[in-house]
Amino acid sequence: MSIALNIHGLSVGYPGGPDVVKAVDLQVNAGERLVLLGPSGAGKTTLLRAIAGFERPRTGQIRIDGRDVAHTPTERRGVGYVFQTYALFPHMSLARNIAFGLAKTPPAERDARTREMLALVGLSDFADRLPAELSGGQQQRVALARAIAPRPPILLLDEPFSNLDAALRDRLRGQVLARLSVERTAVLMVTHDQSEALQTADRLAVMHGGALLRVDSAEVIYRDPTTAFVADFLGGTNVLEGLGDGACVQTALGALPIEASGQISVSVRPHDVEVVVDPAGNATVEARIYGGHEALLDLQLGTAIIRARVGPNQSVQVGDRVAVSARRGTILQA
Repeated sequence: MSIALNIHGLSVGYPGGPDVVKAVDLQVNAGERLVLLGPSGAGKTTLLRAIAGFERPRTGQIRIDGRDVAHTPTERRGVGYVFQTYALFPHMSLARNIAFGLAKTPPAERDARTREMLALVGLSDFADRLPAELSGGQQQRVALARAIAPRPPILLLDEPFSNLDAALRDRLRGQVLARLSVERTAVLMVTHDQSEALQTADRLAVMHGGALLRVDSAEVIYRDPTTAFVADFLGGTNVLEGLGDGACVQTALGALPIEASGQISVSVRPHDVEVVVDPAGNATVEARIYGGHEALLDLQLGTAIIRARVGPNQSVQVGDRVAVSARRGTILQA
């Protein structure tokens, strides 16, 4: 598998301030979707802007198809990008905005690609409109189509579906990412939406404080988050203190089959908490939030609040006494 983007030791900062991106190493393969996930201020957008050429690195390399482009002008990097400010040309129609990056393409091919991109983002009937005549969500879709049209080898996306309603967002995201996979475009996408990250990433990179904490498949990171921050940020978790005897770890939720010794911290995902209504149980339901396909419970267990996810038809109500235990857990590093 060929490497489309290779970043090594990349640090980026602003004049007079500390590094915002700190010694980042990252690779993105051709045709891969790598999603950058992290809270606001983690350095995600700054990293994308440095790759695109809008920020100058303090240290490190940015290699695109083997070329170090850390100090190459943006227009010579061959990178497509969609940032949160769409930067559409206000005097150009949607079709002309999308066709802008196809100037060197034969006219018939350019027109066909423009129509194809308009159809992809569901705006075929708006080709002649100006950006000012569109909603924010429609402008976002035009910016996305314009970035995809030239078939860049690498596409940088910063919250590219954030202004769309839920149903359209899910549908358009699936269609766009499927097209990019077919065209073997390497995608580096920023989001703070954990569900979007889990649903779309071939690999996930969790960023915090300017550093990459974990890079792996979404499934691996979710199942084995390693640190309390990653566990809590990616889906939420219960962090329990436990005592290991070598074969299992004793926690407030009972014994967990983890081979460890001494005092350790354990992550137990809410869906791994077993809840059974029992008048003699060890916890009380303090809150219940119905979510359609599941219900989220807050359980008072001694002095701790334990969060659990149960099926929507499980008969558990606020005030019920319940017995709680854990199906599994993973060790967290200090």
